Amino acid sequence: GRAAETAAGLIKKILDENGTEPDLYNINIPVSALQQDKPKIVLAEMDLEHYWETFEKRLDPMGRAYYWLSGHPDPRMPKGKKNTGLTDMQAVAGGCILLTPLQFDRTNRTKMEQMKKTLLF
Repeated sequence: GRAAETAAGLIKKILDENGTEPDLYNINIPVSALQQDKPKIVLAEMDLEHYWETFEKRLDPMGRAYYWLSGHPDPRMPKGKKNTGLTDMQAVAGGCILLTPLQFDRTNRTKMEQMKKTLLF
């Protein structure tokens, strides 16, 4: 479909520009973007707001079960945008195709150093 063609074209552009070194990207193509003649592609930061995640069991047209991730902002978390520009959630909600380069290493080094001081490992 059009989403697959769009994703393949975007991935080709990324590879042509950046080579084949291992990289991690988040690409979101909302249905509303596919309904446009020339959808806008934006680079945006990840939204840092925490969400309560729920999974809804659904059935595909063949009667096979799949699970749809949905959720809403966690009301217990303090509000306050830490991003400096347009976020991924805003881009997708605005009908844009989203591209976010990500990092592989998610180690919390500050927490690790604290734990080295307090735990006997």
